Amino acid sequence: MPKCAACGKGACGTNQLKTCAGCERTQYCSVACQLAHRPIHKAECNLRAAELNWERKFPLVTPPDEVLFLQPPPAKDDCPICLLPMPLGESKCLYSPCCGKFICLGCFEATLLAALSSNNKTLSL
Repeated sequence: MPKCAACGKGACGTNQLKTCAGCERTQYCSVACQLAHRPIHKAECNLRAAELNWERKFPLVTPPDEVLFLQPPPAKDDCPICLLPMPLGESKCLYSPCCGKFICLGCFEATLLAALSSNNKTLSL
């Protein structure tokens, strides 16, 4: 049985729960409960509303971020940093999700050593 997201009361008799117009998921028993719950609900509501908006505009198209991560990793041709052929074996190269490419362990270790020697606390590949 659905309940009010703010106070937890369920629908009873003629007092039916009203659905949030933004996310179309969360339900409230009154406008007062909806206003009280708004600061907690706002971020989730905006995200869901954006998803619904995308689905209405492009009903058969997958959102861009999902398309990106559904693609298989690229072929291991050459290391994009040193441009040398990738070593054979899965354990001798590393997939870097930030750029979506494989890099050789030599380049990874060189970047790591450079970051450690410069006392750089943040490391991004």
